[in-house]
Amino acid sequence: MDLLRILRWWLLFLSYGIVALPACWLLFRRFADKGYSFARIIGYVGTAYLMFVTARLHVLKFSYLSVILCAVILICVEIAIFARRKDLAEEMTAWFRSRDFRRHAICEELIFFALLAFWAYLRAHNPDLNSLEKYMNLGFLNSMLNSDFMPPQDMWFAGSSINYYYFGHFCAAVAAKLSGLTADVAYNLMMATLMPATFCAIFSLVYSMLSHRKSGSRTFSVIGGLTSSVMVCLAGNLHHFVYGVVGKILYKLNIIDTEYSYWFADATRYIGYQPPVENDLTITEFPLYSYIVSDLHAHVMNVLPVLLFLATAYCFVLSSREKESVTEPTLLQMLIPSPHLVLMGALIGTFSMTNFWDYPIYMVVSLFIFAYTGWRRYGFKYRLWFSTVYQMVLLFVLNTVVSLPFTVGFESMFSGIGIVKQRSLFYQLLVLWGGPLLIGLIFALWLFLVNKGKQELKSTKKMAKSSASDTTNRFTLKAFEVQDIFVLILFICGFGLAFGTEFVYVRDIYEENYPRANTMFKLSYQAFILFNTAMGYAFVRIVEACKKRNRAILSFVGMSAVMLAMLGYITDAVPAWYGKLSENRYESLDGIEFIKEFSSLEGENGTGYPDYDAVKWIQENTPKDSVILETYGDSYTDACFVSMSTGRATVVGWQTHEWLWHNDYGIVAARQEEVDAVYKYSDSARVREIIAKYGIDYIYIGHCEYEKYGSQITLDKLLSLGSVCFKSGDVTVIQLTK
Repeated sequence: MDLLRILRWWLLFLSYGIVALPACWLLFRRFADKGYSFARIIGYVGTAYLMFVTARLHVLKFSYLSVILCAVILICVEIAIFARRKDLAEEMTAWFRSRDFRRHAICEELIFFALLAFWAYLRAHNPDLNSLEKYMNLGFLNSMLNSDFMPPQDMWFAGSSINYYYFGHFCAAVAAKLSGLTADVAYNLMMATLMPATFCAIFSLVYSMLSHRKSGSRTFSVIGGLTSSVMVCLAGNLHHFVYGVVGKILYKLNIIDTEYSYWFADATRYIGYQPPVENDLTITEFPLYSYIVSDLHAHVMNVLPVLLFLATAYCFVLSSREKESVTEPTLLQMLIPSPHLVLMGALIGTFSMTNFWDYPIYMVVSLFIFAYTGWRRYGFKYRLWFSTVYQMVLLFVLNTVVSLPFTVGFESMFSGIGIVKQRSLFYQLLVLWGGPLLIGLIFALWLFLVNKGKQELKSTKKMAKSSASDTTNRFTLKAFEVQDIFVLILFICGFGLAFGTEFVYVRDIYEENYPRANTMFKLSYQAFILFNTAMGYAFVRIVEACKKRNRAILSFVGMSAVMLAMLGYITDAVPAWYGKLSENRYESLDGIEFIKEFSSLEGENGTGYPDYDAVKWIQENTPKDSVILETYGDSYTDACFVSMSTGRATVVGWQTHEWLWHNDYGIVAARQEEVDAVYKYSDSARVREIIAKYGIDYIYIGHCEYEKYGSQITLDKLLSLGSVCFKSGDVTVIQLTK
């Protein structure tokens, strides 16, 4: 059964790619594979965005047919574009008929499907969606699938829409709607999709960058693409190597007294924890950790759009270089944006809706790119400043317009900027970032001290007749290949993100004990992606540039050792979370089967809690917009599993999450008191007032309610409010009389 689900899911993403293939060819036709791997991302995000906007404006209901219509609209737009440019249409058709296209398509689809199948197989060894942020993420999916229009109702705050960055979850909900799979199965398959889609996209980008160089072999291009893909998707930081390998060796040699018991999550909870630092607990996650623990969270959902942005930004650099040989444009011509700039702005707009932290990050990356391309073309002239400022303003406007349907009515969760009081120890930063920083530093030194001299010599000979001032402004920039500078920008921006949290942080509700945790979490995540994407390119460029064999071998071995040290993380992480992979331990892709475990708990009357049966009954027999009262609870507990697994709203859910989303603990506490008042039922008038206030349709009484209230639950009084619609063991669902 799971195999059929995987095939259905793969065909869905293949369809996404087919829908967007013409647009992808138009945007990325400079790529070796014409950006084939980015087509599925464009189709996935583009279809969802159209569906979101039309559902937000109440033009279309969020339904299967509406999503199909949105995909048809995308196809019609593509047809209209190519109808006006028959030359491009003929060129594209010739590519699709070519042997190169078939080779790239078949190879990339085989890689994508193989990785998808393997990661789905891995998820099926631990599919339960009951740890970390999974309750929240699955609840979002179910709430969206229950909604006709956007924004979706907050399943943990009845009467209120979700006040979180949920567009990435909406994209996943659209995929679930199209696939016809339940939300929990789609959740696990979406997590299984992110790694192969990331792997293929990074390979396409880095392979193309290496292929675009003036010199170099196809073999080296493949090696560089694979290296970057592997490092982003399968590597960790050096924490495992230092503590899980070197530390154990030192203990066995009696050099240190204490043996460190390695747990893979420690690599993401390091600064502030090891050694303990009061009020400075931080988070430094990376993609592999996300894939393993499978939190379908905002920062993970935005990885694919971020990679699409990087590919688009690189194409912007390429197109800018091609324009250098053309006469300088007039000011009016400079106002016409390129398609790549427009897409960059649109993508940053989706960042504001998916993971807001990525919005300022990639605005800064864009600033570097615009400044560099302007500098190459205009030198230090006023046109550089004009073009850079204009492009940044245009990017801001595009972001604002694209994200407007989401931001209207959205309340910010941030409270300003704070100055860091406790900084990380230097060796801790080296443990986290030593690998990419070393390779980045070697790349920068090679670029400026070795490669630049050779290129300058060639440029000087070619430009001997040029004026001295023109040479000063121009040839030093053109001495570098644009791919090298693009990668250098990735390293520089990664460095800024990795070390910026040593100085400032964004203030939020976690400030008292975790002041810079959220800031470091989101910034270091993107730093890891930028660093490791650049790493494969730098690795190949340095090795390939070594003319002497011994230097090439030394460079290859040295950098490979660093990367292997980072890759060692996976050897501990996967077994720690999934155990030994075998057919005997294979479960399924169903993510809420864990609720069945509640039935083994000792019930109030000794009959157990068949909560899973109750959840299934609610899914099949209650209206999707029902409000079901269940008890609240602390975040990361079993509480609120009914609203999570059905998408039906409850009065108030996980405490800390709702506190963060509304930035006001008072309104959360007030709702908690009202829930207590209903279950304890001491004041009939107040209970009926609360029921009417939130439009409560059902009252759920299961193991979480008995665990919280015990004998304080006044079952007889609650039964007087309606009739029992589900009863099994010690689980009771009461349908209220209106």
